[in-house]
Amino acid sequence: MTAKLICDGRYKYDPRMVLGSGGFGTVYGDREGKIAVKEVNYENVRRSIASIKEMVSGVKTLTLNPDDIDLLNELTNLKNIRHPNIVEMFDFDKQGQNLYIVMERCDGDLDDFIKQRGGRLSENEVKNVIGQVAAALHYIHKLGMAHRDVKPANILRKRNDFKVSDFGLSKFGAHFTSVLGTPQYTAPEIIDCKQYDVKVDVWSLGVVIVECFLGWSAIVSKFDSTKLNVDALLAQSQIAQNGSKDLKRLLQVMLQVEPNYRCSMHDVMNHRFVKYSV
Repeated sequence: MTAKLICDGRYKYDPRMVLGSGGFGTVYGDREGKIAVKEVNYENVRRSIASIKEMVSGVKTLTLNPDDIDLLNELTNLKNIRHPNIVEMFDFDKQGQNLYIVMERCDGDLDDFIKQRGGRLSENEVKNVIGQVAAALHYIHKLGMAHRDVKPANILRKRNDFKVSDFGLSKFGAHFTSVLGTPQYTAPEIIDCKQYDVKVDVWSLGVVIVECFLGWSAIVSKFDSTKLNVDALLAQSQIAQNGSKDLKRLLQVMLQVEPNYRCSMHDVMNHRFVKYSV
């Protein structure tokens, strides 16, 4: 099978070289090892979002609000975003029902890194990862964008750098109402179908920290915000047994079920745990 050309022939990838796959699409590589191409099918995205809505609300629907997904508009904006901790997007192309996103090639994701490190990370490793990811998320928050799907699979590694990727569910705006994201990492206000803002990314990153440090997620109540509070307290208790006071204090302000009491991404970046070595 020959390489497939996209973006008017400016880029090509090998359909046999699968780098990864997820609910929204498959990522392919090129023979030179320079780019990654994500193939996204609109119908798969539509059904995935509808499935999340059904699990949360109990109402079966395949009809999306225009706010749910506007990939072409968001990708046009993303082409102009440059940050050392955000996976660079070079271009995109729409062919029929498929969307092809051309990105910089990375070495793997955070899940892979955790496995390589024996199933969990040390505090210094956690703060290295979180410091870089928080810097990227703070950058997009300042631009008025929420990522809305922060999780280990969307944090990629390139040598010693960690980069936020997969902005397919991201959105510019001050407030949002769409029920989106990966349930295990989704903030309580989304689950409760309330209006929300960029602080949903803070909650999700808090869940990622727990997973990095413990090697497993203590926050498992996917569709019950009341139980999520219990899970958050359990996670902090588990952290307190083996982690530092600074790590526990950071999670206390990140994993607040009430968004008004939750810290900002700027606060995460400047928290004592992130800024100072153990």
